[in-house]
This record gives sequence, C-alpha cells and structure tokens, in this order.
Amino acid sequence: MGVGVVARPAPGVELEDLGEEVLAYDGTTLTLLSGAEVAVVRAADGVSDVLDVRVARDLEDRGILTLTEPPTGERFRRPGHVGFCEDGDHVVLMDLRSGLQHVLSASAAEVWWLVLETGTLDEAVATLEESFPGEASVRDEAEAFVRDLVAKGLLEPVT
Repeated sequence: MGVGVVARPAPGVELEDLGEEVLAYDGTTLTLLSGAEVAVVRAADGVSDVLDVRVARDLEDRGILTLTEPPTGERFRRPGHVGFCEDGDHVVLMDLRSGLQHVLSASAAEVWWLVLETGTLDEAVATLEESFPGEASVRDEAEAFVRDLVAKGLLEPVT
C-alpha cells in the first residue's frame, strides 16, 4: 500500500504507453520501462497514492518521476477515456467512449488545468483567488464547473 506518496512524471519527461511497456523520454534519453515500473508510471497522476514505493523511488532516482506528499482535500484527475488538446486559449476535451467533444472557454480551461496540476479543487481555487482578488464567486463557480465535469465523466474524484 502507499505510504502517503504520489508521483507524477518529472519535468520534461514524456511517457508513451506501449501496452505491456512504457517509453520514458526526457529530451535526451529514451528508457524502456516494463513490469512493475509500468504500473507505477501509469498511476503517476500527481493525486493517486503510489502502491509500490520501492519502484517509484527507483524511478525518481533515475529522473523519470517526481514523488511528493499527496495534496490535501478532495482530489481529482483526468479519466483515461478523456483525451484533450489545446486550441489557442481553449481546451477541447473528448470522451473517447462516446466521441463527444467539449470545448472549454479560456476561463474554464484555466480551472481545468489548475485542478489537474494541483490535484485538488481547494488548491485550484486558492490560485484563482490570488489571480482574481475580490471576486466572491470564484469558489462557487469553480466548484459548480468541477461538479459538472465529474457528472459528464470528464474529471473523476480520486478516493
């Protein structure tokens, strides 16, 4: 079981899932990961507890992952069936199961990115409140937006 550690790819590291293996590329070195390493990097979303800390620490030592304490509060992540692309200052989300596309405005895209980057609604709202001081509705609007994304299956809570 995890011991209060979450993982995410180290800065500059791109991961490509090949089925039974995963390629990690840091701009210079290409590393083929297999076995238990694959399970750890697939779960490296910055919010889910690491289940194999020994393997995760090895990947951290090799510069592939960054390990941190889990964020506090309610945690969220992008489900595996949701693809996305940036289009200018908008983000297009696609439910790969249904094919439905959802275009997020610039402000909605900012909330979506902040929730993914921080892992929690509370941290995302804190960042937004710093950017928009005095806007009393920031929390309520961000919470409603996140709940809507969860209801549509475009964001999922991490338990």
